[in-house]
Amino acid sequence: MRLEVIGINHTTSKVEVREKAAINSESLSSQLPLLTAGEEMEGAVILSTCNRTEFYLSPRTHLHKDSLRALFTRITNLDSTETANAYLFQDEAAVQHLFKVASGLNSQIVGETEILGQVKDAYYQALKLEQTNTVLNKVFLRAIECGKEVRHRTAITEGAVSVASAAAQLAGKIFGQLQAHNTLLVGAGATAQLVATHLQSNGAVNWRVSNRTPARAEQLAALLNGAVTVFPPTAAELAWADLVVCATSAPHHLISREMV
Repeated sequence: MRLEVIGINHTTSKVEVREKAAINSESLSSQLPLLTAGEEMEGAVILSTCNRTEFYLSPRTHLHKDSLRALFTRITNLDSTETANAYLFQDEAAVQHLFKVASGLNSQIVGETEILGQVKDAYYQALKLEQTNTVLNKVFLRAIECGKEVRHRTAITEGAVSVASAAAQLAGKIFGQLQAHNTLLVGAGATAQLVATHLQSNGAVNWRVSNRTPARAEQLAALLNGAVTVFPPTAAELAWADLVVCATSAPHHLISREMV
């Protein structure tokens, strides 16, 4: 077995570096084949989330660490100083790392639930693009099984197990019950919906939704019995809100320091 991992996460890099390195689902289909373009690479999977960007590679022969860093630098558009702290694992250590990631042990919030779905999405997208091989197929399928088993057999998912639930808990500590407070959601994707679910359980009833796609905003606003507002939100919308949740895939800032 030849398996290599190179990546950055919340322990190695500042948020601005992680944002710069992030590869969204739209560009992944064009970036992933670049990793397997050479004869030395038999398969690759890219796992990219808000807290990590990792390349799982199955080469014909192990690559020198400098070659791996150069490849990671080129694909992520980081510079050499930003990838200097990237971690590298080979073979058994690479498998162990993936199992820890899938199980939520390598997350900023230990036991988070979203990462297992992100691992599955990364693998199946690579599989659909025909960029995996036998090694990656076996390792990722076993990692997904491991992630499920850990959550089933342990209490790792008790308490705040996602950034969404942690944010909702923090709002509860600051405001108490949220019935009298206004909540502005910027974004209408899975993360925004998850935060809304947690906030609803703490009493939130006054909602406005701002989203790039109006139809998505209308769907979420209807579920919350709230209203749709402009995207991106204006200073007036921020002034209305007691609590602002921004969770989008925009490559730039939607809410600036000056606006706040």
